[in-house]
Amino acid sequence: IGGADQVASASGQVSGASQSLAEGATEQAAGLDPTWAAPRVATLALQLQQGDTETTLAGLRALPDEMRTTGAAELLLGQVLLATDDPAGARVALDRAVAALPGLAEAHAAQGEAAEAVGEPALAAEAYERAVELEPGNLENRRRRGALLARVDRLEDALAELLEITGQPEGRDPETFIDLGRVYGSFEPPRVE
Repeated sequence: IGGADQVASASGQVSGASQSLAEGATEQAAGLDPTWAAPRVATLALQLQQGDTETTLAGLRALPDEMRTTGAAELLLGQVLLATDDPAGARVALDRAVAALPGLAEAHAAQGEAAEAVGEPALAAEAYERAVELEPGNLENRRRRGALLARVDRLEDALAELLEITGQPEGRDPETFIDLGRVYGSFEPPRVE
């Protein structure tokens, strides 16, 4: 089995019962080419999924420079910094991640989360817009985009987005309805439909 297949296998095996299998697959993939960053970053991502931010951050800092500056490592660093309440640091790392991985919706969504956390809703809405363009079926990204559109006074767009989401069974969750209520309340005069 090739290294890329092992990394993909590891990513697909992340669950409580298969965590050790995933870690083993990424370690095996890393052994195929010690200069390849993907398996090492994937191993660190598994640690973050378990909630271990300290070990993940230490592992990222221990990577050689050429691995630490890859798009995947920058994305993971941004995610760790978001989880440890450093949104400004996360924003910098995620800007670099998006530049390196422009086709990855996850990077744009994380960039949007960081921009929102540092008080830049317009930039956050733009980042979520790119994430939705790349993954239109991701309802969470669409919900976040809708909420942010309302914050930048694009109420009609926000309303259309959130109504479309709530029109789908999987989009009928409390957060979406709360966002929808906020949008209705933001109209002058407030709307009730």
